[in-house]
Amino acid sequence: MGRMETSVAADTAVPGQEIAVRHVCGRCDNRLTSAVGVNLLDSAPVLTFFSERGVDLTTEPFWTHPWTVSDVHTTVVSEEPLRARLDLPCGGDVLSVTVDETLDLLDVERRD
Repeated sequence: MGRMETSVAADTAVPGQEIAVRHVCGRCDNRLTSAVGVNLLDSAPVLTFFSERGVDLTTEPFWTHPWTVSDVHTTVVSEEPLRARLDLPCGGDVLSVTVDETLDLLDVERRD
């Protein structure tokens, strides 16, 4: 029930995963690791991009999209400072989203 501190890390203990998001509870020290993509499910550019292609990310199970459960569509573009780009495919188009170490969106680019 405490506030979660979130950070993106390029040093992950998950085999085959180059980058991950770490969440740590400030109250009880509970820890969770996730893929970068799952943390973008409620961002406006991602929701809009998929919605325009007939995909409602708010109702579909997130695990049906590989970019939410692995880093298969994620590339580390800079290590210092840490920057990651996710190339999210849908309907033959791609939305490229670049985030920093705190998951702030730095750049969004559509390739139709």
